[in-house]
Amino acid sequence: MIYFDTSFIAPFYIFEASSTSVVPIIFSLPTNKLALSHWTAIEFASVLARKLRMKEISADLANDLLDLFEQEMQSTYQVILPTQRDYELAVSFLTQPKLGLRGGDAFHLAIAQNHAVELLLTLDEGMLKAANLLGIPAGKST
Repeated sequence: MIYFDTSFIAPFYIFEASSTSVVPIIFSLPTNKLALSHWTAIEFASVLARKLRMKEISADLANDLLDLFEQEMQSTYQVILPTQRDYELAVSFLTQPKLGLRGGDAFHLAIAQNHAVELLLTLDEGMLKAANLLGIPAGKST
């Protein structure tokens, strides 16, 4: 299973500078291995809301993108439902200052570790560093 955090999957749906590198990577992966979590959906909706507030996208586009994302969650991705163990592990990651994690990043890493993902794809440098320290396979590409 290849798990996407929000920093990696958002540019697949919302054009930004990193889209040109993210899109070909996602298209090169076998669809039966693509995974994300319900937490990713919350963060994706948050990205859309922020872009809407900043008037970077229209309300219609935000709604269309959220609809597409939700449809593809059902049809394309393995969707991981976070468990109590994921929350507990995220808390333990947050208590390790050397990791320097924010809550959402700790949660993605906990999900990746507890659900034995083959690879966590992220564009977040801090998360990559923490994943490396924790022995969680992660990268910006496959």
